[in-house]
Amino acid sequence: MQQEYGDQGLVVIALSDEVAETVEPFLQQNDYTHAIVAASSTAGSAYGVSGIPHSFLIGPDGNLAWHGHPSEVNKSLLKGVLKGAKKPSGGMLGVKTDFKVDARVAKAQGLAAEGKLGDALRDLATIDADAKATEAQKTDAKAVRDAITRHADMLATTADNLAKAKDVVRSLLVYDTLAKELASIDAGLDAKKKADAIRADSKLMAELEATKAFEKLQEQLKPLATDKRKGKYEEFAKKYTGTKAGDRAKTMARTAKK
Repeated sequence: MQQEYGDQGLVVIALSDEVAETVEPFLQQNDYTHAIVAASSTAGSAYGVSGIPHSFLIGPDGNLAWHGHPSEVNKSLLKGVLKGAKKPSGGMLGVKTDFKVDARVAKAQGLAAEGKLGDALRDLATIDADAKATEAQKTDAKAVRDAITRHADMLATTADNLAKAKDVVRSLLVYDTLAKELASIDAGLDAKKKADAIRADSKLMAELEATKAFEKLQEQLKPLATDKRKGKYEEFAKKYTGTKAGDRAKTMARTAKK
C-alpha cells in the first residue's frame, strides 16, 4: 500500500510494543520498507486498541477517518480517505508551510516546498535587501525563512541521533544533503563539519563499511531458506565483531537457528 499510494500522500507507520532488538530481525526477514516504530508502549491505549493487529486511517484533516482490522483496508477505502491529501514533494528537504504569503514571497515558499532551500533563501535575501519591499513582504519572508531554519534544525537533530546510534549511512546522508543545499548558512556549515568528523573517525568508518557489507550480504541470502542463512550470519558477525552490523548478524543467526 505504501508503494502504491505513497505518491498520493499515504504514509504507513507500523507500531510495535516490543523492543527494537526483538522487532528488527523480523523486519530484516520480511524486507519491510515502510516506517516502523518499536517500543511503542502508549499508542495502543491512547487509541483504545483491545486486540492486534488493528489499523487506523487518519485523514488529511488530522481526524480519524476509519479503524478496524488491516485486512479490511481496500483500495476504495484508501482512495476515499486520501481525497484532499497533499502529494509529497521535495524529499527530506521539503518545507511545507500552510500560511498565506504576499505574491512576491510565494515563489520562495514554493521553492522551499520543493526542497530547493538554497534557492528559496537567496530569493528571500533579495526581498530583504530591496528598499522597495513592503513591511508585509519582509514579514512574510521572515516567516518562510524561519520555517526553513526550523526544518533544517530538525534534520540536523535527526542526523545527530542517527550518528549517536552509529547509523553512519543515514547520518551522512542527512549531513551531506544539508551541507550541499545550505552551504551559505550555519546549518549547512555545521552539517559539513559533522560529516567531515565522521569520515575522520576510523571506528565510524568501520561501522559504515560493515553496514554496506551487511546490506550486500542480505541481498545474497535472499534466495536461501532461513535455516540456511545461519552460517553466513555467524561468519559475518565474527568478521565484523564490535560493529552494529555485526550485532545484527548475531541476532539474525540466532533467529535462523530457531
